[in-house]
Amino acid sequence: MIKRLLTNPLFYLLAPVFVSALVWSVPGTSNQLRGFDQRAEGSFEGWVLLCCFYLVAATLVWIGFRLGVMAGPSERLVEAASTERFDRRFSLTLTVFATIGVLYSVYLVQQQTNIFDALSATQGNQLKESIGGSAGIATLRYTAAIAAPVALYVWRFRHGRASLAIWNVLLLVMSALFSSRLSFIMAVVVLIFIVITLRRDIKFKAVPLALAGAAIFGALVAFNYYRNAGFYENLGITDPVSMNFYQVAAYLGAPFQASLGVADGIANGGFTKSVDVVSAAAIVVPTFLRPERFGSFGSFDSFVQVAPNLTTNSAFADTYADYGWWGLFYVLATVFLASALAGYASRFRSLVIVAGAVVAYGLAEMWRIFLFPQGLVLYLLIAVLAATLFGLIGSSPRVDARIVTKGSYQLAR
Repeated sequence: MIKRLLTNPLFYLLAPVFVSALVWSVPGTSNQLRGFDQRAEGSFEGWVLLCCFYLVAATLVWIGFRLGVMAGPSERLVEAASTERFDRRFSLTLTVFATIGVLYSVYLVQQQTNIFDALSATQGNQLKESIGGSAGIATLRYTAAIAAPVALYVWRFRHGRASLAIWNVLLLVMSALFSSRLSFIMAVVVLIFIVITLRRDIKFKAVPLALAGAAIFGALVAFNYYRNAGFYENLGITDPVSMNFYQVAAYLGAPFQASLGVADGIANGGFTKSVDVVSAAAIVVPTFLRPERFGSFGSFDSFVQVAPNLTTNSAFADTYADYGWWGLFYVLATVFLASALAGYASRFRSLVIVAGAVVAYGLAEMWRIFLFPQGLVLYLLIAVLAATLFGLIGSSPRVDARIVTKGSYQLAR
């Protein structure tokens, strides 16, 4: 049951919404520690509207995924991509991209600040600022989010090199320090997705799972401490674990606060945003092709209160505030197409399914941000395509394909 959930796109779309609502419902308010001083009222009409939005989104995800499965690749292509040679070449390609991106990021950072000084002073955000947000060679550092789990899988199940897996994990750590914890969290999601999908016979043991969970929690505590310790220390919080607790509380609860508040405003007739169908289409334009920053983040302030330092305040709220009903239509259409891509990728019996994992992560972020037009997601899908093409060079259905046949699967029927 758990394995089916963790490979079902509907789980990735809806589970974070439920968790966000649960965290939001915990008593207590604080603008700096919880992300809001005044809780959204949550009228009956607002709840109904918000539930209807996610119900429509879930329906489109299911339909899109099923259509993608039906239009899946030919068996010849599937077999060509089902060899150990393909998986190793796939992993090597992603490793090259990640290495170039991370090392170039190190170079950019070192030009402006000392990395060790910034970390020792718990000013990790300076590292991200040193890199900048424009598209370029440094963008390749995001490949580490998929290269590390892929390398670990190839090492463990496809006779890959342990040294390559270790190197990719180090690249992931550096990428997470330079960018955000998003890379680390995405890597965990991708690893779980590909292992459960390609190794149906794998069994999870309590002790290793507990150790892995503790390691992930410890890493998140460390990343948060090195990036935000100064902020919490000014509020009188010196314990790194407590810092992480409040960070997670604000990170998870504030988006639902924004969603429900905006839904209340719409349902009660107080919040209307009129944007024509052409102008609203700007929401699906890749962010690296836009001159302005993605979204306005705060144009709903008169309807719901959210801390100004929080910029990912729900795909539903931000989209309606900036692009109105047509914007929400384009969001739903994009979710449908992305799910169809995930369904198509699910027919493979190799690491090509990483494309589905990237889509799953995009769905998992819908509760707080519309991630699909972001350069990060688009680049990772392009990287998966490039790795697939390189892996197919010289690949053919050979004897080692029988290794994968044992772990063949069909995703979330």
